[in-house]
Amino acid sequence: MLRIPSTRSAIIWVPNAVLLAVLLLTPPRTWAIWFLAALPAHLVAQSRDGGFVLVLLYPFFANVAQVIIAAMGLRCLAAAPPRFNILRDMTLFVLIAAITAPALISFLAAWLFVSVGWETDFWLVSRGRFLNNMTTGLTVAPLILMAAESGLAGLRRRRGQRYVEFALLAVGLGGTLYLTHTWTTVGAGSIPLQLYAPLPFLLWAAVRFGPGGLCLFLLVVAAHAISGTISGRGPYVAQTPAENVLTLQISLAVLAIPLMFVAALIGERRKKEEALRESEERFRWMGDAIPDVIWFTALEPEKILYVSPSFERIWGLPVEDLYRNPR
Repeated sequence: MLRIPSTRSAIIWVPNAVLLAVLLLTPPRTWAIWFLAALPAHLVAQSRDGGFVLVLLYPFFANVAQVIIAAMGLRCLAAAPPRFNILRDMTLFVLIAAITAPALISFLAAWLFVSVGWETDFWLVSRGRFLNNMTTGLTVAPLILMAAESGLAGLRRRRGQRYVEFALLAVGLGGTLYLTHTWTTVGAGSIPLQLYAPLPFLLWAAVRFGPGGLCLFLLVVAAHAISGTISGRGPYVAQTPAENVLTLQISLAVLAIPLMFVAALIGERRKKEEALRESEERFRWMGDAIPDVIWFTALEPEKILYVSPSFERIWGLPVEDLYRNPR
């Protein structure tokens, strides 16, 4: 487990995001089974630090409390699982699962860890735990939920052109990350450009591939940034090791949250446009099947919106002529 220097907190903690996704996909009556299944792995990860069993259980109880708060909040206020192509659900997910629940439990857990002597720096531990849970909450959990919702069916609906575009996006982002990693000059003045060099590609992913594509590439950016920080390279190495990690996580959140809202807005618009097209197709099918004439005009005068094909059969006039000359 990769840890923030001078603390026992992980740089990135995936299990909470996975457990949250599982709770949102399963009925509450089965949650206890998932908690028991996660307990052995947690004890193995924490046992390397030694200590009493009860002390080792403190982080587990904190993690369980966090995912329960997030899951119950989302189930009460949004769909379960959330629909990330709807702005309201996306907003609630970010506020509850990525910000409120991690922040609340991180401060309580940091206070408890300092009280029992596990940690010494309350602010460093609380910030580190909050930010690493927010990072995985914004990337890993949505990916799992969207994959569970669409599965392979979503991939089959993609056209060949979309796969080519996806490959071009991946190559472009990969090249940018490589250059950022290898051409970095350590110093505060060089950080902003290097931090946000992937932004055009992430915006591309948000617009063209929706929340799922965005979260996938955000995860790639996070993994690359973490590996660079650990190796002492990249744009996140201008401060102390602990501050480098926190800067990394804050930067990822600043990148992720606005783009996720953009992806949700675009996805919601596409969904409404698709629903409108389907409604128009059903209406035209109905109008074509009815033997009587159906005629719709706009509010402004002399503008015909639709005339059913039966008009030509009944009146003996081409429908096209009526559109051109309503009189």
